[in-house]
Amino acid sequence: MSSRKTRLASEKHLQNVTRRGSVPKGKIENKKTGYAVGPCLLFFFLFVVLGSSLFQVLKAAGATK
Repeated sequence: MSSRKTRLASEKHLQNVTRRGSVPKGKIENKKTGYAVGPCLLFFFLFVVLGSSLFQVLKAAGATK
């Protein structure tokens, strides 16, 4: 019984391989073009990076006095 299931699955996937590139427009997802990360995450990342660099600059300026 498993060989029949295997054969049917193999035939199904073989059809997908032979039809590569000719997928109807309805089957293709419209890919959303935009940012890979959300604006909140981007703001948080910039806050951490810029805040830590500013903190280090202030700490270095205070250590030299």
